[in-house]
Amino acid sequence: MSKGLSASRPSRNQSKGKEDALKAAAQADDFLNGPTTSARYDLDKRLKRGLKNLSNETINPLGTTDTVTERMLVHEAIEDLMKKYERGEGKYVLEDDFVFKK
Repeated sequence: MSKGLSASRPSRNQSKGKEDALKAAAQADDFLNGPTTSARYDLDKRLKRGLKNLSNETINPLGTTDTVTERMLVHEAIEDLMKKYERGEGKYVLEDDFVFKK
């Protein structure tokens, strides 16, 4: 009696950059899959066009064929903006008693 054939993919060590990208994608995914609210903002046409072009040219960090959506990019921008203001580096001055809520 012969044994059945089997194949398995050898384990590969992931690079630090890929690990970081996967962590960032997972964190962003928390916001993209959580509860949402409708938000409407008027953008200059040049900003909208730039956002669309950026979305078209951005490669998904997971290496899949899924596109990076404008929504994903806006979420990233808002997260970066919040971090910037938390560091006190925002363009506009915050009230003295303002506290960031997590």
